[in-house]
Amino acid sequence: MLPMSMVKNMKIQEVSEATGLSKDMIRFYESEGLIKPARNEDNNYRSYSENDCYLLVMIKLYNSLGISLKDIKAFMQNRDMDLARISVSNSVIELEKEKLILEQKIKNAKEIQSLLQLKVPFKIIEKEDMFFYPLTSDNEKRFPILFEKYGAGIPVCKIQTDQYSYEQGFLFHKILDNRLEYKKLSKGLYCDFKCEVRHGELIPKELLQPKLDEIEKQGYHLTNEAYTYLIMGSSDTSYKYETIFITIQVM
Repeated sequence: MLPMSMVKNMKIQEVSEATGLSKDMIRFYESEGLIKPARNEDNNYRSYSENDCYLLVMIKLYNSLGISLKDIKAFMQNRDMDLARISVSNSVIELEKEKLILEQKIKNAKEIQSLLQLKVPFKIIEKEDMFFYPLTSDNEKRFPILFEKYGAGIPVCKIQTDQYSYEQGFLFHKILDNRLEYKKLSKGLYCDFKCEVRHGELIPKELLQPKLDEIEKQGYHLTNEAYTYLIMGSSDTSYKYETIFITIQVM
């Protein structure tokens, strides 16, 4: 793309090969007034200059940052540095949001990947900080905004194993908003294991407790909070069992 030395007058196919843009996209940018190639006097074909090529590449770059063609046209043709700075600054803000969402998705994927690969009764694994956001009325009001900003967390059920009480919520890998109620699960060792439960039910105590006892017999001391979420199931009631994932911190 864009060799150091190019002929001054190029056909659209040559420009497409030099810039990586399709011929349709080049024509579209021209129809939007972003470039104005000369016309060959002999045949009225478009004749693109080296400068046209560089303009096309920069338009493509700015547009890939999420800047509208309207703004690109305005600041490039008017050499408006202030508008360019504002546009790029806004782009950085939006890209940072996308980065947070992508990071959350990657961590969710790795979490589930680790579970699906689990072939032993349980596994002790080191995890980074996690944050549990319960489904309180105040939290629920802001969840749609937070999901848009940070990406969906993992829907989990927190089990207080000493009292065997339940609390629904979401697990995130970053603090969403300090104004919301949350519980931090600090970086450290956690025990992961899978369990099958009857369709549409939470894990009963008589099924969970033997699992916890088995882990402690191996010399591990567990906290009294376990977090569970569904990894395999169906809305078809003919399926008798669903698979859930359980994580509990090792002290």
